[in-house]
Amino acid sequence: MDRRSKFVWIMLGVLAVVLVLIGAVAVFIFSRLGQETGPVDLRLRLEPGKSYAFSVQRSAEVSSKTDGEREKGSHSLVHDYTFDVREVDEQGNAKISVTCDRFRMRDKGKDGETEYDSAADSAEGSESLKSRADMFDQSFSLTLSPRGRVLALDRVGEQYDQPLAEAEISAESVRLMVEQMDPRVGAQLVKALIEGSLAIYPEGPVQPGSRWQGEPLGEAVDGAVSPRSFQLKRRRKGIAIVTLRSEVPGTPSGIPGAEGMKMDVSSSEKGTLEIDEATGCIVRGETTEKFFFAFEMQGKRSVTSGKAWQKVTLVEK
Repeated sequence: MDRRSKFVWIMLGVLAVVLVLIGAVAVFIFSRLGQETGPVDLRLRLEPGKSYAFSVQRSAEVSSKTDGEREKGSHSLVHDYTFDVREVDEQGNAKISVTCDRFRMRDKGKDGETEYDSAADSAEGSESLKSRADMFDQSFSLTLSPRGRVLALDRVGEQYDQPLAEAEISAESVRLMVEQMDPRVGAQLVKALIEGSLAIYPEGPVQPGSRWQGEPLGEAVDGAVSPRSFQLKRRRKGIAIVTLRSEVPGTPSGIPGAEGMKMDVSSSEKGTLEIDEATGCIVRGETTEKFFFAFEMQGKRSVTSGKAWQKVTLVEK
């Protein structure tokens, strides 16, 4: 190859490097277009007289092992509610009438698949699911703070005993089943559902890069709490992108008052939320959770583990 050819090849190489650098700079610039860097006050600003659609969709894959026998299953839940805002006080606390538009539950395991869908009236043959569904398929009133905390919950508690008492299976067995899913029963289950999705907002204004700690939403059965950690990643065209994480490390321990019993609970969660800066509404929310639960009694050990996915939205209707 003569000198001229070498020079041409060298120049072509330099040009290629320059074009790559220009492309990288262009991508960086365009990715920053429309992004804001100043502080923003993220909180719920629900307006009286307006209605909002609140939806929680959750699915999980679960594996359990007891005495060497392994079983796999899957579960899915859909909660669709309408929030009708009656009034909002000076502190931003909203009094809301809540209507359940749809509740769907599906369980799949070694004994087959069962489903309940309030919209399709498909409860035949799934009385146990319907009894659990009746916990949530209700209309009620609540007061919601700008940070997504439930300050008051009305006309809920008295509605739970009725469906339980009328179920073909005993009320006590249903209560036991619910307590195994979550030790908080009655109105506390509804409160946990709402706060678990909406108690995400910081105490005051934050800017990209800022972090804040959410309040613990409950206590794990072994006493470990799981506060969520949030970070405002960026602001773009009126939408705040927030990431969340939480973790409960495994801590094997005995159960107070229950000699010979031990348990080990651990979980981790991560996700992303897209929040409308003007209203605080959740345009899109997606989280992934991994969990592990081990229980040992008189030398027999039972282990349950799995992964869950959740989608949450709260938007004006």
